[in-house]
Amino acid sequence: MHLFRPRLLMFALLALALAGGLFWRLRPEPVAVRLVKAAPGLVERSVSNTRAGAIMACQRARLAPSSGGQIAAIYARKGDRVMQDELLIELWNLDLKAELELAQQQLSASGSSAHAVRLTAAESRREADRPTQ
Repeated sequence: MHLFRPRLLMFALLALALAGGLFWRLRPEPVAVRLVKAAPGLVERSVSNTRAGAIMACQRARLAPSSGGQIAAIYARKGDRVMQDELLIELWNLDLKAELELAQQQLSASGSSAHAVRLTAAESRREADRPTQ
């Protein structure tokens, strides 16, 4: 049993070495890359292509609002340069503004109610502390 384990270990190491050598030998050749410094200029002069057409950007930004709704205003048009955090569109939100105003008024009213309750409690405490005759 003791001789079997070293032989098995040697066989596994040999198989691993063969597999590694085969992988190294058959790996694909690296792609040749030519670096060019970008400079402003007309596209027709720098692109050697016999077919006319439009050049599209490699990366595009797909924008979607976090909630759906009707667009009330559009502040940026196709081709405009925009800055980070710049407002592009505004969704119709008059209902949400009305709900916000209602909630603020309810908060103000509950604050007034709490003030009235505190005044009543203070008056009741004064009444309770007054000596009875």
